[in-house]
Amino acid sequence: ALASNANDGDLITFTSNATGAVPWWYLVNLGNTYDINGVEIYWKHPEWINKYKIEVSKDSIAWIMASDKTSNVFYGGTSEINNFFTNGSKFIRMTVTGSANAVYFWPSLCEFKLFGTLSVTSTKELRASNVRVYPNPATDYLNIETEKPNADITVLTMDGKIVYKNNTTNSNFNIPVSNWTKGLYLVRVKDEKGVAIEKVTIQ
Repeated sequence: ALASNANDGDLITFTSNATGAVPWWYLVNLGNTYDINGVEIYWKHPEWINKYKIEVSKDSIAWIMASDKTSNVFYGGTSEINNFFTNGSKFIRMTVTGSANAVYFWPSLCEFKLFGTLSVTSTKELRASNVRVYPNPATDYLNIETEKPNADITVLTMDGKIVYKNNTTNSNFNIPVSNWTKGLYLVRVKDEKGVAIEKVTIQ
């Protein structure tokens, strides 16, 4: 079954190991770095006791255990919520290790949902030129000043949705925000020296 079936919003489609062997794993590249605080798993057979583990990674090479359910003795149900917290993760992998009471076929995954927010913990590792983002909170306009021109500006919601994206050749410019939904946003400024990320509140 296609791996994309576990992330298509359809509870009918599913993914699993084509041969039925365990262990098998499902890996997601989040694209950005996130602080993850849990997952929701939809199993094809909620009457089975499914065994698995969840790991996270910054580079898909070194993995850290986030949740170990390899000795699970509880039924997953229609949806199983697994709460944990990890910070600064770009990859997440669920390895299915077996099922305690599977009668036929093998553990199959219908949907795999993540909960979390974009991480700002690693932004100081490669810092862009001096950046000022003001006022904070902002109501009408958000002003951004950079030490040098030619910067890529991206504004995202805390769940990773891009609401503004532009490349500027000016070192001082503003973004109208009066029509934006009130709340917390991330301003990402990338130039030749690196990346700066600032949290701002729109009210």
